[in-house]
Amino acid sequence: MVRLSKAVVANTDITSVQAFFEEKDGVTFIAILSAEGEEAFAKIRQGLPDLADLFFGSQDNYSLRFNKLFTSLPQLLKGLEQVHVLFGSLVDDLLFLQGDGCHQAYLIRGEEVLPLTAISTKADFKLGQLISGHLKPADRVLFFSEDRNGLIVNLEEIRLFAKLGFEDLDEQIGEKLVSLKQPYPVAALLLEYYEAVTALAQETTVRPSTPQISLRLEKELVKRFFRQILVSVSQKKARFRPTTRKQWVTTILICLILLAMSAGGLAIFSNLRTKDAHLKALVLDASSKLEQARAQKDIDPAGAKLLFEQSKEEIESVLQQDPRNARALNFKQTLTASSNEILRITTISDWPVFLNLDLVKKDFKVKLLSLSGTIVCLLDADQKALTSLDTETKSNTILGGAEQIGQAEKASINGDFVFSFSEDKGIVRFDIRSQKGTVVIKPDPDWGKIKDIVAFAGNIYLLDSIKNQIWKYLPTVSGYSEKYTYLTDGVVPVFLGAQSMQIDGSVWVSMPGGEVLKFTSGNPDFFSFSKIDTSKGNIGRNTDIFVSDDTDNFYLLDKDNSRIVILKKNGEYISQLLGEKFKTAEDFVVLEKSKRILLLENNVLYQVSLP
Repeated sequence: MVRLSKAVVANTDITSVQAFFEEKDGVTFIAILSAEGEEAFAKIRQGLPDLADLFFGSQDNYSLRFNKLFTSLPQLLKGLEQVHVLFGSLVDDLLFLQGDGCHQAYLIRGEEVLPLTAISTKADFKLGQLISGHLKPADRVLFFSEDRNGLIVNLEEIRLFAKLGFEDLDEQIGEKLVSLKQPYPVAALLLEYYEAVTALAQETTVRPSTPQISLRLEKELVKRFFRQILVSVSQKKARFRPTTRKQWVTTILICLILLAMSAGGLAIFSNLRTKDAHLKALVLDASSKLEQARAQKDIDPAGAKLLFEQSKEEIESVLQQDPRNARALNFKQTLTASSNEILRITTISDWPVFLNLDLVKKDFKVKLLSLSGTIVCLLDADQKALTSLDTETKSNTILGGAEQIGQAEKASINGDFVFSFSEDKGIVRFDIRSQKGTVVIKPDPDWGKIKDIVAFAGNIYLLDSIKNQIWKYLPTVSGYSEKYTYLTDGVVPVFLGAQSMQIDGSVWVSMPGGEVLKFTSGNPDFFSFSKIDTSKGNIGRNTDIFVSDDTDNFYLLDKDNSRIVILKKNGEYISQLLGEKFKTAEDFVVLEKSKRILLLENNVLYQVSLP
């Protein structure tokens, strides 16, 4: 098993070095990567996960895998210079290393410090050969970036760094760089290899007070027990000597019962010892998974979440078998205290008001929001008023009233145009610049129940929950085309109960119970996410979603659990926000570029900062 921790200090936008690791299916991938040039920091940060995907996606041997990574670097880091990299991989206890440049790896075994990679000279940064070797329990490997002009630290300092606690690595290396007045950024990654069984044995050694009854001792105790019985009988043979057949039979039965009881006691002793060792191993493994989750929480939130849940499941398993197990009970408290940190849960207690919508228009009652760029569309379905709001300046423009929008229930914004939908007026387009409204699509008797309207890339999409269809209208010279069916022939989803629709190139439909349907080019596109976290439970039934072509992530408002869950667009968990107003929120939009969420609750827009 392995523990990892990393430290990265003194990076700039144009000179950057970063450390990275990822674990999948018992294989650990490691990289130290540095470069110089425009947007070096951003390019390296984005490129490292791509390198990991390429590594884990290959079925080749490790030499060929690393060669593929080296080959891909020029494209990933296009425009950057002074590229230096060190790759590593750990499979069980077997470590592979290969580098191109000046970064180094050191093996710390006891008091020995062994350089694993050949140090390149300033003028000769050639691709190094593949290095491999087996690690022993308690071995540590320190991956350290080096200044291309020479070593930053000596071997004695490497030894000190390698002995640091995992939580101290970043701070201690930072202090060292300050003392050296080092002008270059530095990254370090510390790996410790250990075996659960070995660690368990060491724990037993340092706790001599714990009862440890060996099988030989158990047998000896049983022998002593029988010897005492025989001595007692021989000393009192006059009293216990059987004289009749009945007495002989009784004596033999008593001896057999005693023998059975002793054998059963021996088995019980042995089983208890085996069970105790098994439970200790589970707690130790759970502790290891928690440490790995802590190390991965920032670079791989989904992987950290999985490790945390596995750790929690192992502790629950121990407590089911032994509800009073002190180790498990103590560790469960540690898990609970670590939950928010590892699952990246932020609790919102401060709710700054962005804008009270009563200031826009007297008795203005907004229930729905739509966002394009930095402009939000606001619809008051009761007073029949449509307004646009600039989120940068807070200036607003009244676009239309009841005469223009009719009995409008839905609205959407795309670029400079806002679209309202009503059964009596059809679809009306408003130009934000001229504030002029025009009916572009008249009511259609073929419509069923239109649950949402979304304008995207000039097109108009209607979500029809009765016809189980998404209608699409294309812009033409004179207005808009007749309706098309967006869904491919033969694709017949069930939109009954559909709540809302979002489009980022793909079409996303929010369904009851947290279900999200995704379609790309008219065909179903797989999207799912696992249980978000065991303390809050699964996603509730009352949900809303936000995603757009301006967002990198997918946002899910889980009102039943008073939270917003942030996911990647492939469903991988990132983080979540908890707060009381999420329970009563009516709608929300996300402005990722300015790292904020606008939350609509009781006619007030609140601003929440993204983590």
